[in-house]
Amino acid sequence: MFWCAYSLFGVSAGKVDCYIERRVDEAVVPGFAGILFGKPVSHEVGGSWFCSNLTFFQIGIFRRQVVIKCGQFTIDNDDIGHDEYQKSGDLPSLSCSQYREKMMIHAYELSNGSLNKIYLDGTIGRSPGFPVWIDIVAPNDEEREWIKRTYNLTLPRPEHLRDIEASARFYKENDEVHLRSDFLLGKESRSRSVTVAFVLFANILFSVHEEDLPVFYQMRMVNHGVSDLTDCKDVLIDLYSMDVEISADALEEVYGELGEVSSKVLNSRLSNKHAASVLVSIAHAEHLNGRIRRNLMDTRRAISFLMRSKLFTLTQLKDVRQIIRDIDSLDGHTSFLFDKINFLMNATISFINVNQNKVVRLFSVASVALLPPVLIASIYGMNFKHIPEFSWELGYPFALLLMLLSSAVPFWVFYKKNWLK
Repeated sequence: MFWCAYSLFGVSAGKVDCYIERRVDEAVVPGFAGILFGKPVSHEVGGSWFCSNLTFFQIGIFRRQVVIKCGQFTIDNDDIGHDEYQKSGDLPSLSCSQYREKMMIHAYELSNGSLNKIYLDGTIGRSPGFPVWIDIVAPNDEEREWIKRTYNLTLPRPEHLRDIEASARFYKENDEVHLRSDFLLGKESRSRSVTVAFVLFANILFSVHEEDLPVFYQMRMVNHGVSDLTDCKDVLIDLYSMDVEISADALEEVYGELGEVSSKVLNSRLSNKHAASVLVSIAHAEHLNGRIRRNLMDTRRAISFLMRSKLFTLTQLKDVRQIIRDIDSLDGHTSFLFDKINFLMNATISFINVNQNKVVRLFSVASVALLPPVLIASIYGMNFKHIPEFSWELGYPFALLLMLLSSAVPFWVFYKKNWLK
């Protein structure tokens, strides 16, 4: 729950039908409030379940305290107060439709082979229609309890998603099929894998993950064009297929980055400073390539488990076999990229070694060339009475000239042998 204090100008009215999926964070609350009422003066953030209708009026110039329990909502006019809201520089530009995407529980039903979003009501259960896929992002204890009460399913905890043995990642329990799969998040140096828990139960696919992922966001955005879905297993197959496509795109980016690195490595003027940046780029590419390969292997294991469980129809088997073939081809591509990464790494290190050898060679040449004058200076520096040149007036300039010649001759020899380049 949050309180909003507003200065309201002019006259306007509207009606909002509000349903809740879960609480929202502080960054979202000003957007919701701004769409309805304009620029907020202050707010406090909390959260709770509710289902209600809200009618608001803005009449004259006055201040008003409004209590709103924020959640998923629909507005008769999707742009109520939106112009005024966008003028506020301290608020993010967020439309009503974008706000709906902030919800952490997404439910979909099948309609003519396509996924249609339905809205779940945390107070009385689910809305009319039977969901085929429920996607849950970072559920809290209240949401977990509601899922358990409504669907008789206990959602896995985050600490249970870290196990790597196959028996903990793919198994059947009663009428539930449990899978743990890793999905790629990010394509830069900070890319990481996020484990997603899938549960097939009562002809519904439940997906639980702590962070929103590109695969799931893309599935929610573009699934309306899909017209061949028959059950929850088709949704799971499409998620895996989309994950493989995103992995393929990431591998293409890795290959493009390595192409730029190759042009730098093969440059004859590669300096130590440039070589250091090249090594960083190569390390990032190796990190991402290895993570993609690991995720692909995990996806193959998950699909193989489902195939052994004999859960798929003949049509679905054709689809998953195509995914397996795509994974095999991408696996070969990751091997090629690893070979290219190793070559570029070895070439870069070799260039660094060559540059270091040049510096060491210069010091070696200088030390050898300066040995004769040091020897001459040591001899004439001995303070003995019977040194022949001890009382010679030209002894000092003679010693300096001899030292100069003794150092010039080695440098001339080294220059002729191209040892100074």
